[in-house]
Amino acid sequence: ETKFGASRKWDEAKTIDATNQQVWSIGEFLGSDLGDIVAQAITPPVAQKDPLLELAFARAVGQKGTVKAIKHLLEQQDVLTKIATKILESTKKLCANKVATGQAMHDKFAMEGAYEFFFGGKPDYFGGLEPRIGPPSARVLEAMVKEHCDSIDSEVAWTTGNYGITTTSKQEFLCVAG
Repeated sequence: ETKFGASRKWDEAKTIDATNQQVWSIGEFLGSDLGDIVAQAITPPVAQKDPLLELAFARAVGQKGTVKAIKHLLEQQDVLTKIATKILESTKKLCANKVATGQAMHDKFAMEGAYEFFFGGKPDYFGGLEPRIGPPSARVLEAMVKEHCDSIDSEVAWTTGNYGITTTSKQEFLCVAG
């Protein structure tokens, strides 16, 4: 704490978002980046290209692995240096930002009269789409044709945001699959 001067920053941190009582944590700030570093280090290259092999590898580690073997993989790939580098890069970006929380960022760009959408909480996110829209069809191609070519909005034109091209979902599907 005192090694990084954190105690001097405490008063500043307390006032960052006192009005909204926004919760901030290093874990959420760093996100999945650290997990990705670890996963790349311990997963054999052949398994990284095939999700089923990756799952089989993870199960094999769970059944036969040892702390010593996992530690050896992590040391071999110099994971500690990669994690430390990522943490330092991320915290330097945090210092460069004028806002620290999602709420503060939202407030910075929100305009009067703007809409605010609610998409649910973490249980909704981790619960997946099936409770809302049902399970996916086992007949993938048939479902894709129905969704893109036979739905009520299949021929409703829309314009892409990146290139300004006007198209329909049916045209897009036929271009790719047709």
